[in-house]
Amino acid sequence: MDADRNDLEDVRDVASQFDERASHYDDSQMHRELAAQVAGFVHLDGVGRALDVATGTGLVLRALPDSTERGLVGVDVSAGMLDVAKRETPSAEFVLVGPEPPLPFADGSFDLITCATGLHLMPSPLAALQDWRRLLTPDGRIVVATFSTAARNPGHGRHPNRLSLIGTPEAMSDLAAPAGLRAVRTELWTYAEPFDVCLLIELAAVA
Repeated sequence: MDADRNDLEDVRDVASQFDERASHYDDSQMHRELAAQVAGFVHLDGVGRALDVATGTGLVLRALPDSTERGLVGVDVSAGMLDVAKRETPSAEFVLVGPEPPLPFADGSFDLITCATGLHLMPSPLAALQDWRRLLTPDGRIVVATFSTAARNPGHGRHPNRLSLIGTPEAMSDLAAPAGLRAVRTELWTYAEPFDVCLLIELAAVA
């Protein structure tokens, strides 16, 4: 119980920190380039509705090709970040959510779900994946970008224990399996200064 309460307090702390960063978050070249990398990694054939979890200022949704022709939704725990997202991407819908699943959408609502460097900040990455699986259409895909623990110190940054659950293709596959998901393809992306290596992984529902 205490651990759960501590996790929820941590998410509230994260939300507060991102509220403070919202006005200058898009100034980061790393954030912009990672969003473009995620958008280039996804397969958009047949994607009518897309959900970006931990969307922040909506950088990934903005980077998607033909974004105005799709039904785009972004969710985040930071109201400040969503204020920027709404201003920058008025064609999308943005929803402020709490720290725990489920997200407020019906089963099978989305053809694509993306999450860039946000999964390790969630109290339970497995619970998040299970909820995203619920939201997928039968042929839908999930694309997660996370910091690679194979290419950087696993103790670096926030929540190294959670990063260890998702920071390699093998770890992500092991975590995704109980959620009814399987890894389809992976890619590593390096941003040199400051040095960061991110793992991009596409997940599909197990038939």
